[in-house]
Amino acid sequence: MKKSTKTSTILIGITVFLGIIMQIDLYIGFMKATGKTKALYGLKHLLHSILPFAISSFILALIFALFSIFLKEKLKNLIAPVILMILGYLVLKLPFWLWFS
Repeated sequence: MKKSTKTSTILIGITVFLGIIMQIDLYIGFMKATGKTKALYGLKHLLHSILPFAISSFILALIFALFSIFLKEKLKNLIAPVILMILGYLVLKLPFWLWFS
């Protein structure tokens, strides 16, 4: 594996980790909320303090993955970062905290 693929894998791992922390925090806040706050709690997902760091980590990982494609990296070395990117995107975008409430 080249450095760009390793860097992409590490950055997307950070994205997944931050996304999971954000989802847990949103779940805990939703369980403590009452009434009208629960009705509009989905907006907190967009305003969460971890979200900009997770999105920037995701974008950097995407850039490094594209860079490794341009360097003619082997396809088998790119499978793990691509799968992790899909997982990272889902963790950031889907409201998992709502599914467990």
